[in-house]
Amino acid sequence: MRYCVNDECGHFVGTGNRAEFLDHVDQCSDCGAALVAQQPPVSPVDADAALVALESFRTVHDAALARSRLEAGGIQSWLKDEHINNVLPWLTTAVGGVKLLVDERDLIEARNALRGDATAIASTSTPSPANSLIPIEAFWLLLVLLGMITVTILLFMRAC
Repeated sequence: MRYCVNDECGHFVGTGNRAEFLDHVDQCSDCGAALVAQQPPVSPVDADAALVALESFRTVHDAALARSRLEAGGIQSWLKDEHINNVLPWLTTAVGGVKLLVDERDLIEARNALRGDATAIASTSTPSPANSLIPIEAFWLLLVLLGMITVTILLFMRAC
């Protein structure tokens, strides 16, 4: 395989992956750049940066909401283990949830942004009401209890 190394190639910009070509092709069909034999590494951040886990979430949706809040404030972030949660959701706890990663240099600013600190985020978004909702475990427990009560009432009415 041969690869396009142009960072401004339309394929790379659109997908985040290097365009791949068969060995007999010498030029990228998207940008016209010369191709190389080995795929160059693709790094989402510069070489001096280190990614750290800012927060861990139970669902991809919660992690994506937090990520969008950070990016609204200009803080670049990435999700780790999001696909495992989509494909095998019962393994979420085993892998530690969906992790929101940020550059360690942005860690304090990102924490403030997730807390809703108005100075850390330039957007006018309101804090997420997710913390005020009933946890999913409590919802299922309530649903089971209501089902048991309903069954008990039906059995009592049948006996009479």
